[in-house]
Amino acid sequence: MWRYLNSHKCFFNFNFETNTFLYTDLNHVYQEKNVTNAFIKNRFEEVNPRIDFDEELVMNTLGDLPSACEIQKENKIIILNLKYNVDSDVLKFYWKLQPSEDNIKEVLIHPILLALNSFILQNDELVNIIRKKDIEIEQYKAEGAILKRRLVATKKFSHSNFNSNYVHVDVDEFLSYAKNNIDSLENSSKHMIKKLEITSPEKESTLESISPDKRGGKSKRKRALEARRQENLAKIKKLGQNLYENE
Repeated sequence: MWRYLNSHKCFFNFNFETNTFLYTDLNHVYQEKNVTNAFIKNRFEEVNPRIDFDEELVMNTLGDLPSACEIQKENKIIILNLKYNVDSDVLKFYWKLQPSEDNIKEVLIHPILLALNSFILQNDELVNIIRKKDIEIEQYKAEGAILKRRLVATKKFSHSNFNSNYVHVDVDEFLSYAKNNIDSLENSSKHMIKKLEITSPEKESTLESISPDKRGGKSKRKRALEARRQENLAKIKKLGQNLYENE
């Protein structure tokens, strides 16, 4: 799983399946290969001579965000010195990273697209489940059911109000970047995007083209934001469907 190290504006990923540690500053990718259990044990004991090696604890710790990080550069090599606070101990570790032949799109952008699509599908499914639960509750009430514990009572779920609590993000620029740069994935990944149709902003609906919603009483701005959000979700879903169809 990719982790974001805010203090140094970089991402890193310890891939247990390929025994590879990846690091990127969003400009270049660095890696250390052949990271076996024996390799980790030897390096751990090198920098933590007074701490007993607990394989499960150490492996789980290295996949988490460090409490402190120091980056050293030696020519083209990057040394990542990390510290982790585990109970009362401070565990140290370092990675000696070489430039990777992989590029940022292959190791980061493409997995993000897949994860984003999965998140959107999961979110929609949860919303549908909540709506069905609201219908079920209304049916119970219609049949005479009475809730004795008022503290557990909930209001009917409003998807629009729920969305208004979160910052609106326009994904056009991101999707356009994906469309223009995704070709490099064809030779390095089994997931390929053969076609990604993105409507240009000039052709999209404007604020004035959105019909008023008299029953909901929403402002034009809120209706426009909601319509824009639905368009963005549709684009991401289409991208994700193309990804999964080509697995």
